[in-house]
Amino acid sequence: MKIPYSLREAEAICGELQHLVGSFSEHMRARIENVVVSPYDQHNKQRFFMYYHLLHGDASAALQHEYKGLLFDVVVVARDEHGQYHFEDAHPVFSSCDSRAERIRCALSSDRSTPSYL
Repeated sequence: MKIPYSLREAEAICGELQHLVGSFSEHMRARIENVVVSPYDQHNKQRFFMYYHLLHGDASAALQHEYKGLLFDVVVVARDEHGQYHFEDAHPVFSSCDSRAERIRCALSSDRSTPSYL
């Protein structure tokens, strides 16, 4: 079972995964365009991605548009050669640390200042 992150945890993990931007995902068959913090639950996540698309990839604005929840996730956003978006949970990507607590500790202990959505 996947457990949601706090906003601070999700931002830290998102910051750790920014190195993926620009690389090609064989699994999604698309180029990774962004790694973003999104709402955790499926309904709000779908609304987030609708706003993400409408706001031309502005994840921060899409998240702030109407989500008032406290549970977050980290998602990899990719776009294929036809311009279609693909969204995938970043949880499997961030598997270099063994446990959830270890992943969060690794992300929060990085030397980066405040990670951002973009």
